[in-house]
Amino acid sequence: MKNIFLIGDYARTNGQDYTVGEWGANGYTETKYDKHDCTALRLNYRWSNINDPGSFQLYARWYNYARNINNLVGIFGDKEWGALQPGSKGWILGFKYVPAKNIEWETFYEMATAQNTLYGHKNETYHRNFVRTMVDYHF
Repeated sequence: MKNIFLIGDYARTNGQDYTVGEWGANGYTETKYDKHDCTALRLNYRWSNINDPGSFQLYARWYNYARNINNLVGIFGDKEWGALQPGSKGWILGFKYVPAKNIEWETFYEMATAQNTLYGHKNETYHRNFVRTMVDYHF
């Protein structure tokens, strides 16, 4: 359909399963890392264009990333400004807007469940609400 785009990513590694043991406040815990696939789907309405003031983009993204000891997200470790965490699963809703040539404003809201990355708490998950806004000047 015109102005509507569906983008999907799926990656699966052949990495070995492994277990990490840690001593924390609750005693000794072991965390097993045995998930090797990452999935993301994104639905865009329109595209923003830094050469076209007034252009905009609306998007919704669902993702499910494997947790890992390296604190990487997805296959390349892209955390998208700190929103995406290893072992996280959830939604991002956002928009981009170009108020003037070469200036792009983006804001998004994330609702997710994420893996705790603190030492001794890696078996735990938490709910995460995250808002991010930024203005890029392209020169």
